[in-house]
Amino acid sequence: MNWLWLGIAAVLLYALWQCRGAFVARPLPWLRDNTNSSDGGSAVIAPLFSLIDDDVNRAIEQLLKQGAEQSRNPEPLFALAIAYRRRGELDRAVTIHQSLLARPDFAQAWRDRALLELGRDYLTLGWLDRAESLLEQSMAAPATRLEAGRCLLRLHEMQRQWSQAEAWAIKLAAQGLRDDATRERVAHYRAAEAADALKQRKLARAEQLANASLSLVPDQPRAQGLLLQVACLKRDQAQVRALLDRML
Repeated sequence: MNWLWLGIAAVLLYALWQCRGAFVARPLPWLRDNTNSSDGGSAVIAPLFSLIDDDVNRAIEQLLKQGAEQSRNPEPLFALAIAYRRRGELDRAVTIHQSLLARPDFAQAWRDRALLELGRDYLTLGWLDRAESLLEQSMAAPATRLEAGRCLLRLHEMQRQWSQAEAWAIKLAAQGLRDDATRERVAHYRAAEAADALKQRKLARAEQLANASLSLVPDQPRAQGLLLQVACLKRDQAQVRALLDRML
């Protein structure tokens, strides 16, 4: 019986030795050459994007441990750059995105994405002129158009350029990129611009913009409050009463 078990063990050891290539030195999926792949290994790297949201330090540790910096697949490099950006290490994020953008061996879709992400890096850094230039270029690529447009909206909001923000929101809607918040967003921009006009004592302009906001969202609270302030400044008691009745 002992000889039988020894024989079985010898056969198993020989089989394992013959198949050692299947278990030893197998490259990680993202270290394979997927530069022109349509999915970029997303199924492999996707869990790490969730990890970035939960624990960015651990995500960076895992990416570095598993060779992301030497990857021939762009996806882990994007994940690493996004993790660095989340941790505030924007110089590293910029360096990675610039290197991805400069890689002629990567498919155009990857370079389009690198352009968008570099624009987002600049936006986070506050380099608004550079960010605006890259994000406007990203609008040319269908895959990055929606996110680039949203970033441009944020850029104009940061600069309190309400008319430009409204123009971009309308432009996105005209291109079929409307979302459920478009009307509310434009109404907000008009109310914000009305508030700026009111600070400058431009009462007619403030009233016009507040009414324009209410034409989109009839119960926009900021616009209603601004109209009430204008009526008070004009000492229009009838308008004050009408607005109070409407608001209450």
